[in-house]
Amino acid sequence: HTSERVLLEVREPASNHNGGQLLFGHDGYLYIFTGDGGRAGDPFGKFGNSQNKSALLGKVLRVDVDNNDDGAPYSIPSDNPFLGEKGARPEVYAYGVRNMWRCSIDRGDPITGQGRGRLFCGDVGQNKFEEVDIIAKGGNYGWRAKEGFSCYDKRLCLNSSLDDILPIFAYPHKLGKSVTGGYVYRGCQMPNLNGRYIFGDFMSGRLMSLRENLNTGKWDYTEVCMGSDKTCSFPKLINSYYKYIISFAEDEAGELYFLATGVPSAHSRAGVVYKIVDPSRRAPPGKCHYKPTPVQIKGKLIPFHPKEEFVIDKKPTTTAPPLTTKPVTTRPQTTTARPAAARTPKRPSSAGGPRTTPRPVTTPPLTTTRGPRTSPPPARSVTTPRPHYGTTTARSGHMPNVPLTRPTPTPRARVTASPRPRTVPTARPRAPLTTPWPHSTSRPPQPTASPNIRTTPRPPYWTPAPKPTSKAQGPNFTLSKSSGKGQSQDGRVEKEGENQVQKPRRRGNKQRKNGRRRSRSGRVRLISEAGDQHTDRGRVEIFVRGEWGTVCDDLFDSKAAAVVCQQLGFPYALRVAKRAELGAAAADVRILLDDVECDGTEKTLLDCRHARVGKNNCSHQEDVGVVCGHSEQ
Repeated sequence: HTSERVLLEVREPASNHNGGQLLFGHDGYLYIFTGDGGRAGDPFGKFGNSQNKSALLGKVLRVDVDNNDDGAPYSIPSDNPFLGEKGARPEVYAYGVRNMWRCSIDRGDPITGQGRGRLFCGDVGQNKFEEVDIIAKGGNYGWRAKEGFSCYDKRLCLNSSLDDILPIFAYPHKLGKSVTGGYVYRGCQMPNLNGRYIFGDFMSGRLMSLRENLNTGKWDYTEVCMGSDKTCSFPKLINSYYKYIISFAEDEAGELYFLATGVPSAHSRAGVVYKIVDPSRRAPPGKCHYKPTPVQIKGKLIPFHPKEEFVIDKKPTTTAPPLTTKPVTTRPQTTTARPAAARTPKRPSSAGGPRTTPRPVTTPPLTTTRGPRTSPPPARSVTTPRPHYGTTTARSGHMPNVPLTRPTPTPRARVTASPRPRTVPTARPRAPLTTPWPHSTSRPPQPTASPNIRTTPRPPYWTPAPKPTSKAQGPNFTLSKSSGKGQSQDGRVEKEGENQVQKPRRRGNKQRKNGRRRSRSGRVRLISEAGDQHTDRGRVEIFVRGEWGTVCDDLFDSKAAAVVCQQLGFPYALRVAKRAELGAAAADVRILLDDVECDGTEKTLLDCRHARVGKNNCSHQEDVGVVCGHSEQ
């Protein structure tokens, strides 16, 4: 750690759009990829950071870090495109990028060398398109004038001096909302993938590929199935693979991997590394023998100890039950032995009578014998076992599908079993065993328990619901007061669900001085502009951790709007208003939720998938609003 040296520091005005890719090119220089500074739409300066060559944000930088142990942190390569331009930073290699997430350098075709040295990057878009670029020296990639192939800032887009380089591929947000750049496959094991650029999308989990058409110069798009053979053959099957693709990797042999997590966040506590395999065609055995070249390093290798268990080829530790049953020895106080095939009857089945299918047991039971009786015997105390529902004994098979037989109703000796006695709580007395259960579909008779005899408690599913006490005879609903509601102190109209009925007050729930209940986490309201008297539309604000805050419009769709409207008492969500169409919050109001994805059945927005509360990559210019209604029109 003492050998660490800071090469470059760049101040950022916002917390998002950090870029961060570092890699060495075939020319030996270090390439640094920076974001545009954050927020939305690159609002910094007259043209934004990305189009400003005097800023290091929104750029591809190239520096030389060799032979700098005693001198400056880095030097500028002599062929950098803006080395002598006035007002431009000499580190800039390309500009006009938004937030390039994962770049790679093509190692070229192993035979012809075609494509060697090309620099591929995935550039995350704003609201409509994601794009893939090939970085060229001195190139302008259009942001913020363009997003993909379309114009974002019309004034800059129509400028004739823009001279931007278009992406090789761009896709709309219907396919995905955050591109993750990958690699061109140059390995040996999957010949059909040779020359394909493999990349993915962080939010949708799509695995995609591009192949260059040498005749037209265009790139053809093909989606790659992420899953097993059965899942890819039948797309409607449930895919258990983690879908949030964070990054790609390439090993020494040119084989590709990617990292995915189960939640849409780079702060996920767990993830899985997958290897990309094409089962349609594999290389011949023995062709792909590769011996990695040893690399000299200055430090010692750090030993790696995985925390997760490696479960491949793991042998089972459980023992299968025996195929045949053996008689079980009895205890000294018993008169007859019970075969192991007999089981303690739990409850009479619907067909009547106990089961007669043999099944092995794991412990020798305590057996007793009873002869035929014509009248009930005197009551006596007997300890009954707990019903063996949900036993934890490990078994490797299932009972054979043998039809149950009904025994004859003639009097015969009955064998019962009871495990080792256990302590019975005195709060629930047990009843004696007086007569065996009849061979019928009715329940066993319920004997009357005397004070000195313990009775058998009812199973949990027989327990009736508790009766209401005198303090809670019924729901005590109170309607919210309409006086003074709906108008905030600054003249804005607040809608907090006038059509809702408040629930009864719980014990220990304090109230404010004016009698209104404290707001709970997850409650929403609609904030309209001053003078707007509509109560069914406005900016969405949510109450979390004792404060009200806004919600970003990233990933916010009609399903999330339906959750908001239904929470406010409206059966329909008519429209989602993005980019602060229904008003932006003040600077002192925090943005509490971002990347909200709902199924439409949740009770609050906190029940939906979202980024961590308080963490966002947007500004108040992306505050979301909704329009609710009592009808679909």
